[in-house]
Amino acid sequence: MRPAFFLRGTFNQWQANSFYQFTGNDAQLRLVVHLPEGFQEFKIGSVNWDENYGTAFDAPPIREEESWILFSGGGNLKFHVQSQNYEFLFHLQEKSLEIRYCDFEPGQRLEQFFEQIRANWHSYSSNQKHQIKNLIKKEISHLSQ
Repeated sequence: MRPAFFLRGTFNQWQANSFYQFTGNDAQLRLVVHLPEGFQEFKIGSVNWDENYGTAFDAPPIREEESWILFSGGGNLKFHVQSQNYEFLFHLQEKSLEIRYCDFEPGQRLEQFFEQIRANWHSYSSNQKHQIKNLIKKEISHLSQ
């Protein structure tokens, strides 16, 4: 039985939580997620890091719509996020990764966002909970203007 895999990186303090868990079958795993804008580093890893996949240590930053070969225990993948929704496709046989821009309805995104926060609330640190609350307040205040 294969382990569960997670997208782990600078955007989630390298934690494994269900918000960033891949789903799929024995051939391909998929994750659709909204990432914070900016330069991010990440890897694909199991809960306890027994299995983790990254890139060659001297690899350039990843670009959308390209397929990248991953290496067991490889270096951090680097990606410039433009505050968008992304689909990550992890092909298990080839150990390759594709990242695609993923557009979905605003209502779906908002529902998914709050569903994932509710599902993982107990696993967030006090600081993370505080950051989430402040982010929501900030966004609401922008909408009120």
